[in-house]
Amino acid sequence: MFRGEVWWAALPKPYGARPVLLLSRDRALQVRDLATVAIVTSTIRNIPVEVPLDAGDGMPKACVVNVDTLLTIDKALL
Repeated sequence: MFRGEVWWAALPKPYGARPVLLLSRDRALQVRDLATVAIVTSTIRNIPVEVPLDAGDGMPKACVVNVDTLLTIDKALL
């Protein structure tokens, strides 16, 4: 588990199960039970807080990381 990886997370409502981008430092991910993540969504609004991802990033379809929506979650949800 490393910063910059995309993982599936079982998030509570309203988010539900979806991919997230790990933002926590690698060392923190090794020793803490929590991880800070950004939501990945296929709803593309073309706003400045979106970082595009596509097949070249290993995604099945075009999507974005919404860095306006950051969550700190238990790693057990990943």
